[in-house]
Amino acid sequence: MNTASPKAPYPADFVENATRCSEQGGGFTEFLGSSDVVRLQWPTDFVEQWLYDHAGNRKFLTDYGHVDLTQIDCRVETLSVKLLIEIPRDQPEFNQRPTSHLI
Repeated sequence: MNTASPKAPYPADFVENATRCSEQGGGFTEFLGSSDVVRLQWPTDFVEQWLYDHAGNRKFLTDYGHVDLTQIDCRVETLSVKLLIEIPRDQPEFNQRPTSHLI
């Protein structure tokens, strides 16, 4: 019995499909429906920015090419305006980038 899991997808794995969809008329809608993209279960905006728009961006691929995309848990969260207004902007910790969000 073969218990090997499928190869983890990396950003470069989506370049060919994104380019084909972009240049041959299927566009982002076709790209979004491809099985490798669906498997990630990412929000549409994130897929578009990370995998479709940056497909041919060499700097992006250099910076993030090593990232196993299955390890990114991405979801859209709704925040109330009240909560956004109440965020303490003058606190030192507000101005620090949370390391839990960095790759």
